[in-house]
Amino acid sequence: MIVRRDWTQRAMTGVLAAILFVSAMAISAHGAPDAWIPLQDGARWLYVVDGGTAKSATILVKSRAADGAWAVAWGTGPATIVPSENGVVVKVIRGVGVAGTPRSIPMADLRWTGDDHWKTNTMSGCIQYALECSREGTETLTVPAGTYSCLKITNKGLGETDTYWLARGIGIVQRLYKEPNREEKWALKKFAP
Repeated sequence: MIVRRDWTQRAMTGVLAAILFVSAMAISAHGAPDAWIPLQDGARWLYVVDGGTAKSATILVKSRAADGAWAVAWGTGPATIVPSENGVVVKVIRGVGVAGTPRSIPMADLRWTGDDHWKTNTMSGCIQYALECSREGTETLTVPAGTYSCLKITNKGLGETDTYWLARGIGIVQRLYKEPNREEKWALKKFAP
């Protein structure tokens, strides 16, 4: 009887270890939001800006709402980072419609799992349009904060292209925003979790 119990305990321990391993692999493969963008109260990313009116930009996580969205300061304005099944959606407050009514709308859809190409509905002023989004593989990037292996994600719409490079556990390492007559690049200088 004792031999059987030892074998049963070992078998159960082995099954439990296998379940934990498979669960960890699933989370690792799919990439939980905190694995790519470590969202927590007080996390701060400081960027050197090239081509914009400001010389630096900051993303600061302020708090988490009951619905799971994170209130952040994004550059010079308020924003929300909303975790989704495959990544996060960054929403900003913009005046929309003829009256310019303030509304929270998607500015970027950053997905590190799922399909390589997707669309997200957004708007600018009175114009509703779809952001054409794509995950474009990995690149090694060197910025003032260091060298990182990054996942490249591009969002395109209305003649604008917004490309993000994400490093696992760090977040946005670089952002390149392009319009027909303007380009602005954010390069990570410092990250404080």
